[in-house]
Amino acid sequence: MTPGHSRPRAQREALERVPLRNAAVEAPPAARQDEPVVEASAPIPVWAWISTASGKSFEARARALRWTARQAFVEYQDPAGRVGNAWLWASAVRRR
Repeated sequence: MTPGHSRPRAQREALERVPLRNAAVEAPPAARQDEPVVEASAPIPVWAWISTASGKSFEARARALRWTARQAFVEYQDPAGRVGNAWLWASAVRRR
């Protein structure tokens, strides 16, 4: 495993990534600026509401990898089984 990743490189590269046109719309970076970021010691299973650039929304199985008081960085799986990641508002994320 490489630092900052919870899966071996070969496993991460074997997963299909969400294309940009279907990627999650992220919470604004300015809203987490100057906020302390907590790194998860192990990924935390969560449900996350994802809104995409193409205007679709869905609740996804996800893993919280880091967070601030107002936002969480999650790795999620879209309905097609592809993997993406995004900073989301904390209110869009809940533990499984």
